[in-house]
Amino acid sequence: MKRIINAAVIATISTLLLSGCGDSDSQQKTESQAEHSKKILDMGDEPDRSKDKGF
Repeated sequence: MKRIINAAVIATISTLLLSGCGDSDSQQKTESQAEHSKKILDMGDEPDRSKDKGF
């Protein structure tokens, strides 16, 4: 019986601690962060596939 109560208390405490981590205000990107992430993901122009001979 003590193990069940201890497990329930630990689950409740961990849930309450982790629920504070999901602030919706901190999830919004600023304009500079959004621009920076776009630059990172930009891989440039498509390669010229007319010169590609395959394997």
